[in-house]
Amino acid sequence: MSDAKEVGRIGIKAIIYFEVLTTVALFIGLVVAHIFEPGAGPEISIPRTLDSKAVAPLRRRAAIRDVIAFLLNIIPNTVVDAFAKGEILEVLLFAVLFGPRPVAHG
Repeated sequence: MSDAKEVGRIGIKAIIYFEVLTTVALFIGLVVAHIFEPGAGPEISIPRTLDSKAVAPLRRRAAIRDVIAFLLNIIPNTVVDAFAKGEILEVLLFAVLFGPRPVAHG
């Protein structure tokens, strides 16, 4: 019974430690944001100065036309290629398909 009490005591200490340090980090972030005011500065009018021809290739690449194209885009060419490009969805698909299966005890 003392082991359960010890685990509970350590768990409560961990939760309190987490809550206190999270609150301290929050206040530090609020103070720093208030002092440095990120995002404040010169007003930049992006739509007026934007060259639509320069952005067109990016828009075409970012547009997903339909569900079929999205699903086909998830399938990696090779496993190494998915990891090398850093394509999260392809790596996730590989992990789901070929990852270890949970074993049922019972």
